[in-house]
Amino acid sequence: MSCGENPWHESGPLTPRPGPETWDRPEMREALGRHDIDTVYRLLQSDGYTRADIGRWAKPPQPEVSAVIKGRQVTVYDVLVRIADDLGIPREYMSLSPYPDPEHDQ
Repeated sequence: MSCGENPWHESGPLTPRPGPETWDRPEMREALGRHDIDTVYRLLQSDGYTRADIGRWAKPPQPEVSAVIKGRQVTVYDVLVRIADDLGIPREYMSLSPYPDPEHDQ
């Protein structure tokens, strides 16, 4: 495996990230507003997305996604921004600054 390669990468076509209709659902908006990433991941799974899909989009180590799904809270601002940006979630839905962070976006 090359440096920086995602260990969840599977051969085959990449599943497209969820569209705006996913993020605009009331239960999703509520979870996003609470920074309840566990529920966000579970809602994505109920829509048919897999942990592997989430891992390919967000690029976290597999144990991190599993830990969040098992209830670990995500509270660090930079991690929330990364999740929002990587999954295509409008930052405003999570009460995050809509402006790119130069350190994050390098």
